[in-house]
Amino acid sequence: TFCSNPQFVIKLEEEDDDPYDGENGCTILVGLMQKDFRKYKRFGREPNAIGFDIYK
Repeated sequence: TFCSNPQFVIKLEEEDDDPYDGENGCTILVGLMQKDFRKYKRFGREPNAIGFDIYK
């Protein structure tokens, strides 16, 4: 249910300064976590499937 999940708009305005890379662009690191998972793991609950999409 994509429409009911949080969505964030991120604008990358500054290019990376790596002269050895040979490519122009911006780097972004995305991390996803499940809230209170350790609490539910004790009861044998499996983690929910999570994912993300990135659009230009």
